[in-house]
Amino acid sequence: MVKPVLRVESLCKSFGGVHAIRDLSFEVNEAQILGLIGPNGSGKSTTVNSLAGLFPITSGAIKLSDSRIDALPEYERVARGLSRTFQTASTFAEFTVREHVMLGSTVTRTSHPLSSVFGIGRKVGEDAELVTRVETILEITGLKDVQDHRVGTISSAQQRFLM
Repeated sequence: MVKPVLRVESLCKSFGGVHAIRDLSFEVNEAQILGLIGPNGSGKSTTVNSLAGLFPITSGAIKLSDSRIDALPEYERVARGLSRTFQTASTFAEFTVREHVMLGSTVTRTSHPLSSVFGIGRKVGEDAELVTRVETILEITGLKDVQDHRVGTISSAQQRFLM
């Protein structure tokens, strides 16, 4: 049985008397890509901002790998692997695709930044985890075949996976 990595249960978000999201529930399984579709003003951005922790929810629950995260601040959600991108995000054209994914993946590392400088603590184990995580992301996004290409040379559709 596949367990969802993200579960949203009866999510509600109000701004004063305006109900931007009312009783929204859905699940996302591992390696699944989900799209939110709807007209302007239907709550798509509010949903994403609520999941990321930019907006506190009015009621409901947000669970990441069976742990409630709706009370956590944004940076703790990022550390657990949940983050959002923006439509106007940009990439680093001179980086390779692999370097770009690696840069984005280092945000969730748990060792102290100085451990990288001095080579102590959990850094060595985390380096192996980082390589595994990058490989997984490249595979899921379909970017494995272009991992050594400069970001500026791949299609704009492929670049969207890096934003």
